[in-house]
This record gives sequence, C-alpha cells and structure tokens, in this order.
Amino acid sequence: MSGETVASIVVGEKDYTGLPITAVYSKVSNVYAVYCNPERVMVQFADDAELGSKQRLALAHLAPRGEK
Repeated sequence: MSGETVASIVVGEKDYTGLPITAVYSKVSNVYAVYCNPERVMVQFADDAELGSKQRLALAHLAPRGEK
C-alpha cells in the first residue's frame, strides 16, 4: 500500500487513505513528511515505530476533541 513510509510520500502517488498526494511541503528522510491530499494537510510520521509514536504523542493535543 502507498503512503506507509516517508519515502513513499511523493506527488502523484496515493497516501495511506487512498487519496493522491498533491503537494509535499517538507520531508526529512525516514523522519517525517508534511504533505496534502485533496481533503487536508497530513503528516507522515517516522518510519521507526518508537520515534513515530513519540511524534504522534507530541501532536496529540492538536487533535479536535468531541463535544461533552
């Protein structure tokens, strides 16, 4: 499947959601990529599972929360 590694984030390829990658804003090999598809800006986290987990945790506070 496309979009599973930082290296696979390439304009014209599909990301892990199945949508085409329309722009790559920033990319550091194996560490992260910031890109967009037709619906939103996305982050591809590190290929290394431990680093990727730390990256997700660092950004978790940015995710919208459901209403209470």
